[in-house]
Amino acid sequence: MLEKLRERGNLNPIHSAAGINRDRNDVSSRRSFLVDLGLVENLGHGLYSITEEGEAFLNGDLDAG
Repeated sequence: MLEKLRERGNLNPIHSAAGINRDRNDVSSRRSFLVDLGLVENLGHGLYSITEEGEAFLNGDLDAG
């Protein structure tokens, strides 16, 4: 999911689910987890974006665990 947000920019849950071949419930659960970790942020109106911390995690510069 983080990779898709980085590639495509802001996404809503429907586009996120289609982009990673997961159902909306699975994407919602994963997205909530990533928001709690600070790797994704809710922009409102159903849009989510990767944060600087999310970018750092994908680059191997941050341990989210």
